Amino acid sequence: MDIQTLKPYIDWLQANPEWGGFFAFLVAFGESIAVIGLVVPGAVIMSAIGLLVGTGILPITTTLIYAGIGAFLGDLLSFGIGYYYRDHIREVWPFRTVPHWLDKSEKFFADHGGKSIILGRFVGFIRPLLPAIAGSLKMSPLKFIAYDFPAAMVWSPVYMAPGYILGAFSLRFPQELATKILLYSIVVLLMIWLLYWIVKEIFIISFRALYRICIKYWTRWQEHHHYSKYTQMMAMQRNPHYPFPLMILLCSMVSLGLFLLISLPIISELSNRFIDTRLANYFMQIRLYWLMPVAMVIQYLGSTIVLFLAWLGISIWLYQRKQFIAFWHWIIVICIGFGIVGVFMRLFASALQRGFIVHHASMTFPSLEMAAFVLLTGFLNVLIHQERKAKRWLLPTVTLISFILISFCKLYLGLLWFTDLIAATFLALGIVGFGALSYLHYQPHIIHLDKKNYIYLSLAFVLPWLLIVYLEYFFS
Repeated sequence: MDIQTLKPYIDWLQANPEWGGFFAFLVAFGESIAVIGLVVPGAVIMSAIGLLVGTGILPITTTLIYAGIGAFLGDLLSFGIGYYYRDHIREVWPFRTVPHWLDKSEKFFADHGGKSIILGRFVGFIRPLLPAIAGSLKMSPLKFIAYDFPAAMVWSPVYMAPGYILGAFSLRFPQELATKILLYSIVVLLMIWLLYWIVKEIFIISFRALYRICIKYWTRWQEHHHYSKYTQMMAMQRNPHYPFPLMILLCSMVSLGLFLLISLPIISELSNRFIDTRLANYFMQIRLYWLMPVAMVIQYLGSTIVLFLAWLGISIWLYQRKQFIAFWHWIIVICIGFGIVGVFMRLFASALQRGFIVHHASMTFPSLEMAAFVLLTGFLNVLIHQERKAKRWLLPTVTLISFILISFCKLYLGLLWFTDLIAATFLALGIVGFGALSYLHYQPHIIHLDKKNYIYLSLAFVLPWLLIVYLEYFFS
C-alpha cells in the first residue's frame, strides 16, 4: 500500500472524525467485555488509534472520551453478567473455558479488594474478567462504578500514549515521510500483536506436546536397563522423575541447530539482503537527533564491560552466600560460553562486513555483546528460577524487557544486524540450556532470595552501567 492509496482513507477520517471516535468506542468496549477481551488486541489497536490522534487525523478530546466511555460500558456489562449469574458463573459459557484465568482474577480481587478494579484495568490477562468476578462476588454496583469509571477514563489516554507520542513526533518529518512512518507503524503494531499471539499459542501447544512426549519417554528410559544410566546423569536431585532435563536438552539442541542454520552462507546472504539492510534503512529514516543519545545510554547496559563487572559482582554474591555449586557453575558456564562465542566469531564473518553500512567495532557474527547478555541473564534465571511463585515472574520479565530495549536501541543506532542478534540469542540459549542441565542435576536445594538480594542483583548491573555512561559522556 503506497501513500496515494492511503490518502483517501486519511482524508475521509479527517472529514468524519466521529467515525474514528466510534471505532475507538467499539475497540474499548469489546476489549473490556469478559472473556472476549482476552482475544481482542485492544492495547495494539488503541496504540494505532493514538497514532492517528498524534498526527492530528483524529481529535484528541472526543476520541479519548469515546474510548473511555466504551471501556466503562464494557466493564459495566461484564459486571452485570457476573452479578446475574453469581455462583454459577463458572458453569456458563464462555467462562467455563477459562477456569485458570477466573482463579487468578478471584485471587487478585481477594488480595486487593475494591482497588483491584483500578489496578486490574492495567493488567492485561485479568482486565476483562475482574468486573465479572466483582459482580459474581456481590460487590455493590455503586461501589464498582465509583472505582471503575475513573479507571476507564484514565486507561484510554494511557494506552493511546505510545502511539500518540510516535504520531506527534512523525510530524517533524516531511509530509510524505510522516505518512510512511504512520502507515509502517500501524502495520508494525498489528504485526507485533499477531506475532505475539502466534508465538504464545505455538509455545503453549508445543510445551504441552513436548511435556507429554518427554514424560512418556523419560519414564520409559528410567526403567530401561540401558538408558537408565543416562537419565540418572541428567535427573534433578529434587525431583528425579520430572522430565524437565529432557525438555531442556531438546530445546538446547533445537536452539543450537537454528544457530547453525542461520550461519549457513546462503541463509546469511538472504537474511542480509531481505531483512537486515531493509530494517537498517528503515531505522535510518526514522532516526531522530534527540533520541540517539537516549538510545546510546540504554544500549550501554548490554556492553561487554558492564556485563563483565556484573558477572564479577554476582560471582562474589554467590560465593559470600556459600552457594558453591551455583558459584562454580556460574563461573564455568559463562567462561565456556564466551569461549564458544569467540570461536564462532572467528569462524563466521559478520553479515555487516558484506553490507553497505559502515562497520562498527561491536558488529560481529554472532553479536558478542548480545550473546553475553543472554548468557548472563539467562543463566541467572536458571540459578533462581524456582524462587517462590509470588516473585517467580519478576526476573524473567525484567530480563525480557531489558533484552528488547537493548536490542532495539542497537538496531536503531545501526550497531547491530538483526541476523547477528538472532544468531547470538540462539547460540547463547543453547549454551545456557546445557549449563542448566548440569546445575539442576547437582544443585540439591533452592536459592532463596529476599528484597536485599534482589536489590544487590539489580545494582550488580545498574552501577557498572551508570559508571560507563558517566565515563563515556563526561570524559570522552
